[in-house]
Order: sequence, then structure tokens, then C-alpha cells
Amino acid sequence: MATKDKTLHSMPSYQALEQMPIYAKFMKELLTKKRKPLDDETVDMTEECSAIIQKKLPQKKKDPGSFTIPCSIGNLHVRRALCDLGA
Repeated sequence: MATKDKTLHSMPSYQALEQMPIYAKFMKELLTKKRKPLDDETVDMTEECSAIIQKKLPQKKKDPGSFTIPCSIGNLHVRRALCDLGA
């Protein structure tokens, strides 16, 4: 039960609950005291949900910008042609 106590006290805002629809109802019931956790009760969480609750999400990286390459067609030389990755 110690893990659950730690999880409940470090619970992120309601927005994080919206990102975890599978666990939202369960956690709302616990937080509003409509449901009491049992000592032997466990809840399996995906890695993503666990990371959100424990606030261990990776930091966002800076926008890498556009991907350009040098391109030559005949006498036309373009130093920074936009590359289409097809994504």
C-alpha cells in the first residue's frame, strides 16, 4: 500500500487524468474518497501511465527545423533544397 500512498500524494493535475482514461474513474473515486483502497489491491499500469503519475516524462526537445540537402539539376544549383521524407 506504500506505493499507492506515494502515488496518490504525487498525483498530477486533472489534465493528466484526462490523458489516462482507463484509470481516470478509479483514481477519481480514490481521490474523492468514494472508494477506499484495499491493502492487497493492485492496479496494473502501462509504462506511459506510470511515467505520467511519477512525473518522469522525457523533456521536450527543440524543433530540429527543416531537413535540407544540396541539389543540382543541370546548371541549376540549389544549396538548401527541402527534402521530402514522405512521412
